[in-house]
Amino acid sequence: MKQKTFSPGSSAKEMQPTLIIYLFFLALPSLSIAENTAVHVRGKLVCNGKSFNNQKIEMYKKNKYI
Repeated sequence: MKQKTFSPGSSAKEMQPTLIIYLFFLALPSLSIAENTAVHVRGKLVCNGKSFNNQKIEMYKKNKYI
């Protein structure tokens, strides 16, 4: 009976596609976290006692992780 010998080079080449696929699926949840969201707000914008009508306001969430 012939025994198989271990060859590190050939084993690593065979494992590369599997490793790439594994890393891709591992990264998927982090990609979905980075999506944009929309918020609708209704109210009155007042600055120094003056009312501003039909103004575009951009709101940003402070990133706590960085």
